[in-house]
Amino acid sequence: MWTKIKFLGLSLTLLFLLACDKEDNDESSNLFCEFLKIGNSWDYDLTIEYPDDVPLTIKVNYKIIDEDNGYFQVRYMAINPKDFYWYGDEEFFTDEYGTEDDQYSMPLIVKSDLPGTVRFCTHPDSYLGQVHRKKESVSETISVPAGTFTDCIKIHEYYTGDQNLFKTYWISPKFGIIQVIEKFYYISIYGPLEYYTVTRKLKKYTLVE
Repeated sequence: MWTKIKFLGLSLTLLFLLACDKEDNDESSNLFCEFLKIGNSWDYDLTIEYPDDVPLTIKVNYKIIDEDNGYFQVRYMAINPKDFYWYGDEEFFTDEYGTEDDQYSMPLIVKSDLPGTVRFCTHPDSYLGQVHRKKESVSETISVPAGTFTDCIKIHEYYTGDQNLFKTYWISPKFGIIQVIEKFYYISIYGPLEYYTVTRKLKKYTLVE
């Protein structure tokens, strides 16, 4: 009789552990952006184009190295390596520009937003003005060195203080950030602002099971 009771207790314990494991896995799979997993890594060709100059291309890498309550620590490897955070849950994804104050007001992608929806930052920059992010499409097809990706979300970021500046993302909720094109500015020795373009194209990616 005692043996049967011990066997029943062991069986219930195993069932409980399996249920907890399944619940943890289900929680992870509920993320809107499936690519948010520790160990996932992306290699990019980053090309910088200055006016009247030869384009410069360097290799950069992003890798998720840790996670805590929806905050994913990302290691950026390039000329100046650094760590920053992405945030993601069942409804939205925020990139490195997201902060605790802004994450709900200006995420990069919101699952429920329809194409045409514009979100803006609650803390305007003194020069750039207010940052706007417009969801332009949810069905983009884009080809990069890593391959052709369908059903990508296109986000266009622009600034009220300087209409020449912008940042456009193509993101696959399954595979990650596929391409980013952005225009920056710098102050030339002659006085006026000069603008240059930075393009980041996915070259290779590694997604854990």
